Parts: sequence; C-alpha cells; structure tokens
Amino acid sequence: MKKNDAQGVSARPVGRLLALPMALAMIGVVPVAQAAPVSWVVSADGNWDTATNWSSNPLLPAAADAVTINVSGLRTITFDSSVSTIASLSSAENLIVSGGALTVSGAFGNTAATTLSGGTLTLSGASNLSTLTHSGGTLDGSGVVTVAGASTWSGGSQTDAGSTSFNGPLTLSGGDGRIVTSRTVNFGGTTTWTNPSDSTGYFYTGSGATLANSGSFLDQNAFDNFMFNAYGGADSTFVNSGSYIKSGAGTTDISIGFNNSGSLDVQTGTLRLGGGGSSTGGSYTVASGATVEFSGGTHTLTDIVSGGSGTGRLLASGGTVDSSGTLVFAGTIGVSGGGLFNFNGAASAAAFEQSGGTIGGTGSLSIAGASTWSGGSQTDAGST
Repeated sequence: MKKNDAQGVSARPVGRLLALPMALAMIGVVPVAQAAPVSWVVSADGNWDTATNWSSNPLLPAAADAVTINVSGLRTITFDSSVSTIASLSSAENLIVSGGALTVSGAFGNTAATTLSGGTLTLSGASNLSTLTHSGGTLDGSGVVTVAGASTWSGGSQTDAGSTSFNGPLTLSGGDGRIVTSRTVNFGGTTTWTNPSDSTGYFYTGSGATLANSGSFLDQNAFDNFMFNAYGGADSTFVNSGSYIKSGAGTTDISIGFNNSGSLDVQTGTLRLGGGGSSTGGSYTVASGATVEFSGGTHTLTDIVSGGSGTGRLLASGGTVDSSGTLVFAGTIGVSGGGLFNFNGAASAAAFEQSGGTIGGTGSLSIAGASTWSGGSQTDAGST
C-alpha cells in the first residue's frame, strides 16, 4: 500500500512538471538556460580543442558554459583553430589565441598572461586582464576590456564598439601596423611608441575610432611614422588629456583629428597635425629646431600657453588654424604654403616668419623679436 501510495503521490507532481514547459511555450515564455560550469582538468599545457583536457569530455566548452582554467603550476592553454563561443571565462593560466575564433559572451578574467597572435578574440562582456600581448589577429567585441599590467602591442587589429584600456606600461613596437576601427583605445599608463624604419609601426584607423591618452605618451619614433584614417567612415581622433612627448627624430604625421587639453612637448623632429581638432587650455612646448606643423583640417586653439622656454616653431602650412582667447608662444609662429592662421584673441610670440599663406582674424599678434616676411598675405580687421 505504501509503495502504491508513493507512486500515486509522485505521479501528480511529475505530471505537473512535464506540463509546465508546454504551458510556458503556449504563452510565449521560453525558459532561460543556466550557465554550466566547465573546467580544465589536467595540470599541464595543452590545446583548447582536446576534449580530454576538459571536465565536459567528450564535449568541448560550449555557448552556455562558464569556463574555469585554474590548475596547479602555471600552464599555457592554446586556442588555435576552432570556432567556439562560451558564456564566461575565468583563468589563472597563460592563454594564447593564435587562430580560429573564440567568443566570450560574458565576463572574462585572466590573472596570468593573455596573448593574441592570430585569429579572432571577441569579448562582449567586462574583461579584466593582467597583461596583453597583441602581435596579430583581431580583438573584437562590444565589451569593456581593462588591462592592468605591462603589455605589448606590435601588430593586429582592434575593432567593434567596445573599448580597450591599457592602464599599465604599454610598448608599441615592431614594424607591423596597428589597426583600430570603431573602437576606443585608452592609454592610461606610460606608452612608448617606436619604429625600426620609415613608415612602419603605424596606426591605421577608421569608422570613428578614438585613441585617448590620459597618461604619458612617449613618441620615440626614430623614423617617420603616421596615424591615418585608412579605413574611412567617421573621422577618427587622438585625444590627449595627459602628456604627449615627442623625442624621436622622425616626422610623426597625425592626419586624424588631434584634440589636446593636456601638455604637448616636442623635443625634436616634427609633429605634423593634418586632421584638424581642438586644443583648449593645454600647453605647447617646442624645443629649438623642432616643429609643430598644422598641415590640414581646421584646428581650434583656445587659451594656449607655452609650457616651457622652447624656441621651436608653431607653423601653419595648410588648412586653417583659429586661435581665440590667449595664445602665448615662446618660439616662432610661422605661416607658409596654403595655411591660414586666424588670430581672434591676443597672441604673442618671440619671433615670426611668413613665406606664404594668410594671416587673418580680428585679434592681435605681437612679436617681440626677429621676424621674416617673404611672401603671403595679412588681412582682416586684426593687427600684427
């Protein structure tokens, strides 16, 4: 009797449970699958695509799986060929993505090293990495990626609507180019940019990409280099709210927008700004023999003061420079080629040179020292 009673009692809730999914489906409610925990189970280096390395064996981690990689010793796990999506990833081991396509739809954390040398790594959630070495392949996704420690970026692309924040030291080195489209890349620590020969180690941008420096950006390019909106779309921008220090002898040609509210220090060579932009309340220090050249676009300068005693040049060779408020420059202001320099506030400089172009505006330009005027025009209601 007890057995029969037990069977009778249990049959009713089972029937209700079986009917529940049908009832939910009838009213349009789809049960949400819960993330399943999957972990790396061998204390050894290995390949992601080897099923016996996982607790899910004979299956590989899949879209609903919360993956953990944390075993004894420091191991290296390589993802090199497959196409895989997982719900989240928590790692304490070195992870190398060298091929294929790995998508992490939720959170990704790695307290060891993360390397991207090929393939595609798509991060759609919040990601916190100890270090990142990026030499090839694509970092994709709409998530926020934060890198805490010393990192290297020598090649490859970063794209999509997400962001990458390098908060520790970052080395931009090597001869390969870096590509940034749509994405925001933040430089929050000390970033060092070098190249081995002319026009190598460059930045190609597109689709409204933003490169934002709030730390110390050290332009040590010994050879000519550039940032260029090669992939079209909305204009890309370099935003400096920290310090941009150029000490390399080459010419750095930034033909994307350049917005400055921090300090700009050109110690040698030429910093050529050809994409327009705005500078508000920042400082320009240009050493003797060095040049900041406005070569294209429209640049707006508001309340700019020399940050030191540098006697280099502030040159408008193309496009338009509109100065308002106070402009105090310790070196030489120059105009050449097709440049237009409008002074709409009170501007002063130690020296002046004009071989072409036009000076205009409704404000004043006062020159304390030697000047040379060999060509070009001066117009509008202001004074020189």
